[in-house]
Amino acid sequence: MMKRSHNNVASHALYDLVLDRNWTEVVAHCHSHPVDASYEDTDTFGETPLYLSMNFHPPSYAVKALVEACPGAVYPQTKNRDCPLHLACRFGASYEVLKILIDSDPITAKSTSKYGVTPLSALRRHFLADYPKGVISSSFIQSSEGGGAEFWRKVCLILLSSYYGRNFPKFEDQKLLHCAVSASCPVLFEVILFELYPDEAMEPMLEMQNRLPLFVAAEKSLYDECRSSYEIGKLLDIYPQAACCTDRSCNNRYPLHIAIDCKKTWNGGLRLLVDTAPEILLSPDPITQLYPFMMARDNSESCLRLLLAEPEALRIALSGVI
Repeated sequence: MMKRSHNNVASHALYDLVLDRNWTEVVAHCHSHPVDASYEDTDTFGETPLYLSMNFHPPSYAVKALVEACPGAVYPQTKNRDCPLHLACRFGASYEVLKILIDSDPITAKSTSKYGVTPLSALRRHFLADYPKGVISSSFIQSSEGGGAEFWRKVCLILLSSYYGRNFPKFEDQKLLHCAVSASCPVLFEVILFELYPDEAMEPMLEMQNRLPLFVAAEKSLYDECRSSYEIGKLLDIYPQAACCTDRSCNNRYPLHIAIDCKKTWNGGLRLLVDTAPEILLSPDPITQLYPFMMARDNSESCLRLLLAEPEALRIALSGVI
């Protein structure tokens, strides 16, 4: 016999139906007892029925019913502090399911779990598990065979949602490389985006105060030296002149100043910026009035490398010019 909710207190009846994968009854229960969609299982540190369902490749109609019954269930939960969207990406839920979750609140597309996992990084884990070769190419994402095109639709959905929210521009105005630069996009996906949309590296990002992609990449927190170095390197390969451009929205700082201030390391992008525009080493930061090597004083390696790249900066600093 189906368990019932009493006095608007959520019971585990709906949770049990999800556990049984009885999707027809899940939908019916959502309609008759929507309060049960807010149930949080104590044995799993607060899993809701929606969260649980992501483990079982749920049909989109069941997910729609669960979200409508409890829209708040799309947000972080359990001790991992991740969202149902994280699980949906990790376990290969359909594009339709991902869209239902994101449409409820696009902010979940860029949410980060307690352990630093984003929906994009969860999608990357799914890709590496399901596609052992671990290579994304133009032919792969355009192929209907092997799920390549469907998988890439999911990547694009999350990128666009994290950047534009609910208001996607027209298809021809969508800037997927800009989306990737503004997010913590895995290199696995950025490789193909740089291949498909190189011109976007030279275009101002309208949603980011018309800043160049290099400015935004330099400003991102450093959590992976290789990823940061790859992104900055590709942007410089396509548009090296950006290293000598100043960011009007940031007191006319150069990308090197921005990168140092945001704790980028020598191997995390500083070397590439210096190699491309070494003359910036003699330009004081317009905010702190410090030379680049002085700005990096908290990182001994970066400070030394910057100083060795342009010793003249030390002589000028000691002469009292600044």
